[in-house]
Amino acid sequence: MKGVNYAAYPLKEKDVAIFYDDQTILIQPMNSLGEFPNRSGFLTLLDDNSTCEFSFPKENWIFEVREISSKRILLHHKAKSDFNYDLELIAYPKSDYLKLK
Repeated sequence: MKGVNYAAYPLKEKDVAIFYDDQTILIQPMNSLGEFPNRSGFLTLLDDNSTCEFSFPKENWIFEVREISSKRILLHHKAKSDFNYDLELIAYPKSDYLKLK
C-alpha cells in the first residue's frame, strides 16, 4: 500500500486470489501454488460496488471499496471485519521469464 512493499521478496511472499464467475474465491500463498488452497469462500459485492465481502467458513472479511480501475482495486477494512488490514488487489504482472520466443 502507498508504495510500501510489506513482503520480504516482491511477488514471492504474496498471496494469490482467484475469483471465479460463480463468486467463489480461493486464496493461497504464491509459494504454495499447485497445492490445496488455504482458503476458499465466496465474494459478494454490495451497495453498488462500494462494499466487498469475502465469506469464509469461520470468518468474514468486509471492506469498503476505495478505488476500482483496470489496474488495481483498493479495499479498506471495515470495523466489523474479521480481517483488519487493507488490501490492494492487482493483476499478476507478466514475468520476464515467461516471454514467448
